[in-house]
Order: sequence, then C-alpha cells, then structure tokens
Amino acid sequence: MFPADSSHMDDQLKSILGTVFDLPADEINDQTSPGNAGLWDSLNHLRLVTEIEKVFRIRLSMKEVRAMVSYAKIREIVDHHLQEGSGIEEDESFHNKENDKRI
Repeated sequence: MFPADSSHMDDQLKSILGTVFDLPADEINDQTSPGNAGLWDSLNHLRLVTEIEKVFRIRLSMKEVRAMVSYAKIREIVDHHLQEGSGIEEDESFHNKENDKRI
C-alpha cells in the first residue's frame, strides 16, 4: 500500500487515468470527467476501478464506484482509503498471478 503522499498519489492516479482514457497526464485536472474525457464510458470506468484497486491495493465499494464522476472525486475517494489505511494485505484472493492480466 502507498503512503498517503498526495503528490505521489496524484501522479499515480493521473497515470492510471491517462492510460485507461488515452489522455496525456498533464491534461488531467479536477474537472476531468465522463463529459470531457472521450473514452470515459462504462467499460473503461470498470477498467479504471480495477487499475485503481490493483495499484493502490484498496477495495472500492459500489457506492464509491458510482461516485467516481470526476478526477477530483476519484482523488478524494482514494485519499480517504489511504488515510484510513484500508489497503488490502497480500493474499491470494486479491492478487492471483495466474489471473493478473494487464489492461
């Protein structure tokens, strides 16, 4: 699990969003949302959730997944998990190397 270092977390999140939505990281800001990120559709939203959970070793609730409507909200949700220390310990149910496929 990552420490709750906001600049490192921002870099990681922007990298994830950039990869999933095919956006340059320097163009991602608090207003980045499905309305202005062309590839942000339901399928890519699920890819985003999966990558965030894998990179930050957290589990997002359905309420949180539905609330992820902008970069600002995503950052708030991930920061909350990291501040809370609610990362997932290393276990086979979360990280099964046979099923670990890159997006």
